[in-house]
Amino acid sequence: MQKSAYIPDQSAQSEHSKRFESEKEKILELKTKENEIIHSESSDKQNQELIQKLYTSQKEVIIYKEQYESEKIKSENEAKKAQNEEKMRKFAESEKFRIEKENQQIKKENEKLKSEIVKMKELTESEKTASQIIFIDNKENQCEQEIQSKKESIESIIQKRQVGDFVSVRNKNKQELEKEQQNSTPSSSESQKLNIVAANTNSELSKASTISIRNLDARDIDFIDADGQSKKIVKKRSKYNTVSFESVLDDGIWSLEAQFQNTDKMAAIGIVRDSYNIPVGACPMFIENTQHMAVYLKQSWGQGQINYKNKSTVGNIGFDDNQIIRLEYDSKKGKLAFFLNGKQQPVSIEGIKENVRFIVFMNAKGSSCIIRSLKKLTSPSTGHVSNEKIVNW
Repeated sequence: MQKSAYIPDQSAQSEHSKRFESEKEKILELKTKENEIIHSESSDKQNQELIQKLYTSQKEVIIYKEQYESEKIKSENEAKKAQNEEKMRKFAESEKFRIEKENQQIKKENEKLKSEIVKMKELTESEKTASQIIFIDNKENQCEQEIQSKKESIESIIQKRQVGDFVSVRNKNKQELEKEQQNSTPSSSESQKLNIVAANTNSELSKASTISIRNLDARDIDFIDADGQSKKIVKKRSKYNTVSFESVLDDGIWSLEAQFQNTDKMAAIGIVRDSYNIPVGACPMFIENTQHMAVYLKQSWGQGQINYKNKSTVGNIGFDDNQIIRLEYDSKKGKLAFFLNGKQQPVSIEGIKENVRFIVFMNAKGSSCIIRSLKKLTSPSTGHVSNEKIVNW
């Protein structure tokens, strides 16, 4: 009996054991599932964190990209700005150089203008007074020029009579000489002397008859004989006046020899185009006159400059009172040369293709100009000299 009671206890224990194992397995499964759930939740959390990190990284990438683009644009803009600044710098340097060059040119022109203004100031001191009396002078000169014209006509008639008388006397002497030669043979030396005297006398009469003035201002200018052969222009007032000669230099080689006296400071000698009517009170340095006149200036006034069209050319020695000035004009070459005391000066005027006349300018009261000769030459006396300069007409 004891043996049968023991068997059920083992079976129950076995079932209990199975049940325990089953429960244990379930517990394990539950724990496994729980662990899986926990692991899954952990993975989800990690995934969310990763997603968050990825999102954050993407945002950072976008920010970095935007910053890069911004920096790139900024860098490009700075590069363009640097290029523009370099261009502007080069342009500024170029403009600075150009402006400096222009300023130097302007400075030179200003210095030249100042020099010309100084010269013009010397003229403008009495310019107003001169302009105020020009109208009155013109009116009075109309009457006085008529008187002078009649006077010249009378002198011309007298001169012609003198020439006629001389020719008559010379013919008479010639007839008497021929008559004497028929009766006796005179010495050859006496005959030659007689012929030379007659030729020289005739030549001097011819020279004197060619020296006459066209625009005579009788209230200011006296035109008188100097020594029987030369003429003398004398100023009676302190005012500007330019005198021209009647002879038109249109054919051949012409020579004018003159000598100024008591001119104080202002005096000039030169040429004027034949078509220009010189007004009373004219100065060759005035704008309205300098376009038509070219003159050689006295030392104390322009230091020998040749002035034409308001432009002065240096190179000639300025003349003074009592020195002999000679102008030689070659109409074929259209060239005017200047001589001082027999020496040719370096500056000449060339390219003259129109008729011109000689002129003389003076200003001071009591000043004068002796016209020693006005004649045509058979050949030119000009040549080449050192430091030659040409003023184009």
